[in-house]
Amino acid sequence: MSETAPPLGRRERKKRETRAAIHRAALTLFVGKGYSSTRVSDIAEAADVSEATFFRYFSSKEEVALVALMSRIDAVLDALAARPEHELPLQACLGVMDTPDGLGLVPGQEEVLTIQLLMQSPSLTGHFFWKVTQITDRLAAEFARRLGVAESSMEAQLLATAVIAVLNAVLRAWIADPAGSNPFESTRSAFLALAQGLEPTTGTS
Repeated sequence: MSETAPPLGRRERKKRETRAAIHRAALTLFVGKGYSSTRVSDIAEAADVSEATFFRYFSSKEEVALVALMSRIDAVLDALAARPEHELPLQACLGVMDTPDGLGLVPGQEEVLTIQLLMQSPSLTGHFFWKVTQITDRLAAEFARRLGVAESSMEAQLLATAVIAVLNAVLRAWIADPAGSNPFESTRSAFLALAQGLEPTTGTS
């Protein structure tokens, strides 16, 4: 029998509603005014909160712009860490893909908007590059654990960097031609190819 989470209290519901309102206001302004032209004060006014309240929920304009995409990435990394320990890195990646949400490879509307903002905003791209470095480090640590090697080893670092490169290429292709590309199949094919070339043995065919 599965456990169900207790209902949220009024205070917690209010906090989540406020956070969501700030995020929606930010996205609306980024689309209408452009990311660079939007100030934190604009977002706070549109969300009907004070700037102090904005900073209780988000540390910066960059954070509110990237929050949906980073939440998706965190969920994927958590799912990867939960895979059976005997799976090699790319086996585990493929296993996450085969779960009902399919790794979330087809971005939702908010993730698509974030990716478009990244392509249009050099300052935001620079902030995300730092985030990608952290994501790559998390992947390398997880892959090293599965391979029984050091996090700094060539095997772990190369696999982590290759996975990031695959996801970046797939997303760019999907954004350029949503109707003509299949991100799920493209990623699966790329992971299988990487497994054949970079892992000692995967047990997949």
